Amino acid sequence: MVILCPTCRALSPVGASHCLNCHQSLLGIPPIQANQLPPNLQPQKGGFLQSDGGKMAVGALGGAAAAIGGFMLLDAVDDIFDHDSGPLDDLFD
Repeated sequence: MVILCPTCRALSPVGASHCLNCHQSLLGIPPIQANQLPPNLQPQKGGFLQSDGGKMAVGALGGAAAAIGGFMLLDAVDDIFDHDSGPLDDLFD
């Protein structure tokens, strides 16, 4: 038996006084059987990418992309100053 939050449609265990997702009060909401969920709440594909784990995965990928992009930018700047053809070459030796 579970309680279906009327606000965010999240499932909470029986006996919970508030929704674990949106903190809406669940007092007076009748419990339903877990295997009798409405059709729009059946498990869907996507897994952890649709939860807080997905937010962390996207954040980690974004951080890795920023680090790689920063390295590429610094490498390009370094290549500019490595060439011996500029008029300011004596300043950087």
